[in-house]
Amino acid sequence: VSLMDDAIGETLAALRQHKLNDAAGALQLYRQILTDDPAHVGARDALETWAKTGSPESAAAIEVLDPVLAQAGEHERRVAVREARLTIATVAERSRLSAEVRAIFERYMGQPERAFMSALKAFTDGLDRDVVKPELERLAELTGSYEDLAEIYESTAQELDENDEEMVPLLRRAAQLRQQAGKNEDAVRVWKALLAKVPDDGQALDALGTLYETSKNAQ
Repeated sequence: VSLMDDAIGETLAALRQHKLNDAAGALQLYRQILTDDPAHVGARDALETWAKTGSPESAAAIEVLDPVLAQAGEHERRVAVREARLTIATVAERSRLSAEVRAIFERYMGQPERAFMSALKAFTDGLDRDVVKPELERLAELTGSYEDLAEIYESTAQELDENDEEMVPLLRRAAQLRQQAGKNEDAVRVWKALLAKVPDDGQALDALGTLYETSKNAQ
């Protein structure tokens, strides 16, 4: 059907979605409605509601809606849809959605600070930390948020099991960041926490020696 009446198309789409269990057919109708009229409120709202549910094909609803919102510059709405899905999505989808949220904040909205906070949340939630960590470091440098980053690394390390292999690298980076920021007392505390785990750690011993010398010279 081409150039269909939008009201009829919306009714048919809802019928296919809710009564006939024809998700693919409903998505195709919503896509056609938005192709004819990207500002169509009914189709937008229906897709947004669908995308926020855990029903089959709900993830595909974002794929239909998102290009329309992007073209209209409605980036806050793009973020809101993704953040709603984060509570119901699989781990793999949550990682992807979180990355998309950060990209929207930084690239489309020019708000690296919000991208950094989103990355912090992903990191503390344990979402793909190996991927998120380099992005956190980059965004921390971009926004001057090294102290926040050190705090998150330290608190995350404290919450890990005693034998978790992530603990020492997180404590090490937190101590380095504290020391670079001139937070010497905090740096000493974190280096000592690292030494409690690895008593012969050369970097920690050297750093503590330097910090003690700095402290003596300042007196």
